[in-house]
Amino acid sequence: MPLLDPWVTSYGADYEIHSILINVFSENHSAWSETCAFEFPTYSYESASSIFYNISEVFGPQVIDKKFETSEDLINELSIYKGNPFAKAGLDIAWWNLKSEISNTPLHSLLGGIRKKVIAGADFGVEKNIETLLKKINIAVEKKAPRIKLKVKKGWDIDVINEVKKSFPKTIFHIDCNGG
Repeated sequence: MPLLDPWVTSYGADYEIHSILINVFSENHSAWSETCAFEFPTYSYESASSIFYNISEVFGPQVIDKKFETSEDLINELSIYKGNPFAKAGLDIAWWNLKSEISNTPLHSLLGGIRKKVIAGADFGVEKNIETLLKKINIAVEKKAPRIKLKVKKGWDIDVINEVKKSFPKTIFHIDCNGG
């Protein structure tokens, strides 16, 4: 999916998101899940292509036609394979969505959740200039985002953080350098 604006972090710019959609079945029930990665292994050692390959050619054949009573059973079945958290998460999410469908139980209840509403924070990548970032942060603050995460990189760090804190002194910020 193309992004309206590139997502810029310390490791580079991404212009689109590559999602892997997974459809699972059990008797008369089906469910979907999604796992997202970047096209290239920049954020993680996984990429959209490696995730697709591992799910369709390795993990999928390992779990097809098997019954898993719990999510943990599924994860244990895949434990022989090292790493690949995005690929394994896609299958785990699919298992939970299928369990929700089969049991006719809301997913948040299966996961032990008691709230039906979660207030999400905001997340901003490296922008073309500080003014653009401040405008975007202001929208999030006006919408009462409880916290805001800022991506930083060399050259887009201390001065940006100081300007943001000066402009929004009561807002909680998290700083993410993505290894930069």
